[in-house]
Amino acid sequence: MFKPELGVSLHTLSTSIDGKLIEAVKASKIKTLELFQRIFLKNPEEAKSLIRKLSASGIKITSIHADFWGGVDISSSDAGIRKKSVNSAFCAIELAEEFGADIVVLHSSIEPIAPEERDILKENAKDSINKIAEKCAEKGKRLAIELLPRTCLGNNTEELIELANGLPEATVGFCLDTNHLMDKPFTLADTVKIFGKRLFSTHLSDYDGVDERHQLPGTGVLDWNAFMKALNQIKYAGPFNFECAFHNNETPAECVAMLEESYDKLLRDFKHARG
Repeated sequence: MFKPELGVSLHTLSTSIDGKLIEAVKASKIKTLELFQRIFLKNPEEAKSLIRKLSASGIKITSIHADFWGGVDISSSDAGIRKKSVNSAFCAIELAEEFGADIVVLHSSIEPIAPEERDILKENAKDSINKIAEKCAEKGKRLAIELLPRTCLGNNTEELIELANGLPEATVGFCLDTNHLMDKPFTLADTVKIFGKRLFSTHLSDYDGVDERHQLPGTGVLDWNAFMKALNQIKYAGPFNFECAFHNNETPAECVAMLEESYDKLLRDFKHARG
């Protein structure tokens, strides 16, 4: 039976990588983690030391999310910014090596993008992705280009597949953020099937039908049973990674408890739906 392990993007549980966060995760059902590259910008050695405690407890670091803030943009029309952004992604690959993560998650652009500049920025992104994919292959890592919302590059399956065109399917695939389908939430299960074996990772949260809110699964409009069925059909074995937003000053332990409840309900409902 399809029963994925609970995973989470660590930075969504707390703005601080500290002892409280580490203990909350260690005491939980969480089995896998995605680490945002940016958590290592401040006090990197302290952050790495705390993360190693999680690894030592048996929690697996499955993915590193490359930085996409602070002017990082692999599609930029400025060659200097592109070079800096590619080098930043190389640093994410180094973190993947350090923590034994198999996957590096990448954004192909920032936003907004005007229609008249889309084609040139897409070519810029392809060139950058080729370089990053080559480095990933060299280091034995897989690259997952994320489905993005609104006017971002890769905001639909066709364009995302185009960005990866010509690159090895075994090492370059996609990360499905379930909130980024925006006004097409009904396409979630079909999107899973379209990506198929190239679906390397997930960012799981619910959508309110209006905007990108990253709600807990089961609180919005997405059909989670159809999603789970599609994952089962493609024999998905990648991270079942929650990326939810918390807005009420919850403690890390409270956030974890909410994720566990949502995770348990997804599995319970899927089992019931299958009879």
